[in-house]
Amino acid sequence: MWKFNSIKTKLIFYLIFALIPVFAVLLYGGENYMRDILYKNALLKARMLASEAARDIDSVTFDISTKPKEIANLVRDNLSDIDKINKLMESYVKNNGLIYGMALAYLPKYSPIKDYYCSYYYIKKGKIKAKQLIPPLYDYTKFDWFKKPLQLKKGIWSKPYFDKGGGDIWMSTYSVPIFNRKGEVIGIATADVSIKFLSKIVRRIKILKTGGAFLFTRNGDVLAPLGDKNVMKKSISEILTLYGKNKFKDLASAVFEQKGTYGSIHTKKSQYLIHYTPIRGTNWIIGVVFPKSELFLPMQKVRLYSFMIIFGGLFLVIVLIVFVSKNVTSDIERIKAISLKIAKGNFDVAIPENFADESKSVADALGVMQESLKKFMKEVEEKAKIENELKLARTIQSSFIPNEMELKIDDLEFRGISMWAKQVGGDFYGVNKIDENRVLFYLGDVSGKGIPAALYVAILKSMVEVLVKQTNSVKTIATFLNNYLSDIATCNAFATMFMGVIDKEQNTLEYLNAGHIPPVIFKNHAVSSLIIKGNVPIGVFNGFDFKIDKIPLDMFDGILIYSDGATDVLNSQGEEFGEDRVLDVVKKGMENNSDIVLDLKSAIDSFVGEADLYDDTTILCIKRI
Repeated sequence: MWKFNSIKTKLIFYLIFALIPVFAVLLYGGENYMRDILYKNALLKARMLASEAARDIDSVTFDISTKPKEIANLVRDNLSDIDKINKLMESYVKNNGLIYGMALAYLPKYSPIKDYYCSYYYIKKGKIKAKQLIPPLYDYTKFDWFKKPLQLKKGIWSKPYFDKGGGDIWMSTYSVPIFNRKGEVIGIATADVSIKFLSKIVRRIKILKTGGAFLFTRNGDVLAPLGDKNVMKKSISEILTLYGKNKFKDLASAVFEQKGTYGSIHTKKSQYLIHYTPIRGTNWIIGVVFPKSELFLPMQKVRLYSFMIIFGGLFLVIVLIVFVSKNVTSDIERIKAISLKIAKGNFDVAIPENFADESKSVADALGVMQESLKKFMKEVEEKAKIENELKLARTIQSSFIPNEMELKIDDLEFRGISMWAKQVGGDFYGVNKIDENRVLFYLGDVSGKGIPAALYVAILKSMVEVLVKQTNSVKTIATFLNNYLSDIATCNAFATMFMGVIDKEQNTLEYLNAGHIPPVIFKNHAVSSLIIKGNVPIGVFNGFDFKIDKIPLDMFDGILIYSDGATDVLNSQGEEFGEDRVLDVVKKGMENNSDIVLDLKSAIDSFVGEADLYDDTTILCIKRI
């Protein structure tokens, strides 16, 4: 018999009366919090999807753009004839997988064969086709892909167009002007990307139920997706129908000014949220779109679950009051058992829902702790994976740039060491025997540190290994490296470098210093800096005319070359090691006839103490024995 004046009944009444507004506030606050979380997560996902797609497209456009630049360089430097260049373009189209077609077109007055010359290689149904795109069937001189780079004198991507008579598909073309040695533009080298290929990348983006992405240019032209509107996401189809070229052009201007932004688009039926991300190296923008209304569809289930929790909680309150002593004791024991399992590493142990109200809050907290521990362990595993990948990168770089080197070639002794400030470094060095009488040695320092610098190191090191088999001129090698790096480098990347060729037959050292610290030469206990001619670092000015020096071998017993990490390194008091300490180490090494490279490394280690290396440090010593 339930009586209102009983303690049990009053307690139930008062608890329910007190809990209903609490649950109402929690429900209201929870929904608002959930809305905020859903909104932020959707925007974050849109940004991540846009960034990922932008990276994918940037990778495609960058890879494609390098090929016509290589063709332009070959033509400019007369490194290959027309037939070989055509075969090279054919191999790029065949093997690259991203390029639809490539063309080499000359201005009529510079044509090597006739008034008009435009060789074009493209892929059609899996086979490589070739044709000459010349008037009257195809006047290439009137197309934007030919005219615009001539006017701007730089490489650009064209707006989307249907290449009738050429590739016969919708495409965008990257065109780069070809200069002769006089600096005159003589033609254009191109590479095409299929709009259908770009559309595949864009169509991969899916967000919420009907959200998707589209790609458009700074001039307002839509690149992707193209095709049947029934295949497109509903959100994209409606926006492309509503917006014209001028509106997209206005959007593009705002995006390039702010470098990525959020916005909203209103149609008659819906309001859409959109995130824009510009694609580096092009005038293209990726936009990820989704209806705002779809953000809060999960709220219906959340509301249902919330009411279920509320009524379940009220029911548990009544049960708790009736069976308080038994249930409380039972729940505590169960929670204790679950906690022990989680403590032993079983993060997937199930946490039951049928707790009384007081114990349920503890169980919920335990569930939060369980999820936090799972998330933490996952982060630990991911961090360990990244560390392993960096260790692998270090191992790979060490395979072609050893941390230590000791080499003897006839009466020459080469000793080198490299210490990296991070897992991988931006310094490189090497020694190559050209023939029986000549030996090339070099040391370089790429600007920056870590993975970006290591990538440029791999490029420069590999190119030196190839070039030394074709020429023994340090000037030729430096010129090629400089022009190539200035064409491909981003963020003003450059490299200081010292190169020398010892010619035992001529009894000379021919050397070139590209912005590097002057090496130290020593003879008969005398130490001095090598006199150098002023040159800019590799990659700063395309076409720079490097100056070389030459001295007799009798002028020195040995040469010490080092990167600026050796002099700029700081101790715990913020003091630099400096060039004077380097010279002191060399003098003592000569007096003691010791290993100068190891002496300098030991001096730097002692100077730094517990402090971390500020920069990569590389040392190369050549002795005549």
